[in-house]
Amino acid sequence: KNSQPFFLSQLLNNIINITHSTLCYRNRFLDEYVTFGIRTLHSVSLINQKGKNSDLVNLRLFEKSVLKGKLYDDFIKKYPENITRKQVKNIMFKVLFSRNVVYKNNIRFIPFKKEKEVFANVFPSVYKSVEVLKSKDHRRLAIYLQKLESYIFIDCIAKRLVEAGIIPLTLHDSVIIETENYHKALSVIKNVFLNNFGVIPSFHIEKIKTTQKQLYNG
Repeated sequence: KNSQPFFLSQLLNNIINITHSTLCYRNRFLDEYVTFGIRTLHSVSLINQKGKNSDLVNLRLFEKSVLKGKLYDDFIKKYPENITRKQVKNIMFKVLFSRNVVYKNNIRFIPFKKEKEVFANVFPSVYKSVEVLKSKDHRRLAIYLQKLESYIFIDCIAKRLVEAGIIPLTLHDSVIIETENYHKALSVIKNVFLNNFGVIPSFHIEKIKTTQKQLYNG
């Protein structure tokens, strides 16, 4: 649940505690220094260190909501207007992955300004951090989170499932397995997250009726 926001929360935590980090994915190709640059990481760290009683609490609330898989639902409660869960998810992607500023005919404007203002009102330090991470190139954050997701699901989860005798089909932030392997696979997945991040997020689990032939043929 809340896949991209979850990885974002872990990235922010890693930046704040970067000198103490032992997360295994930092030893691979996902190096924050290379992706974002030292000055950018320092700026993000300052945002979350200034006024610890407010900013770090704000980040903890964001992380807690994400871990419980309730970020979109919690956001709905704080939104001033009626809004659906699907709309909230759309807002999150606009906030996280769009440009900070766009210039057209020498006129400066902020893409999805309303959506960003709403998010910033609920999670100010997280929004400021996202802005900084996108300041040089807005694509860097999206690419980093996608690579991190791919590393966790392909290099870690899929590999360990195969080692456990389970052949999965991967689909972005999901794995498809045979029902009989459910408990064993879930244990493997939880261990991957615990070993990499020190926490276990919430998962959305559902049965699918699609046949194996349909899955392979699209």
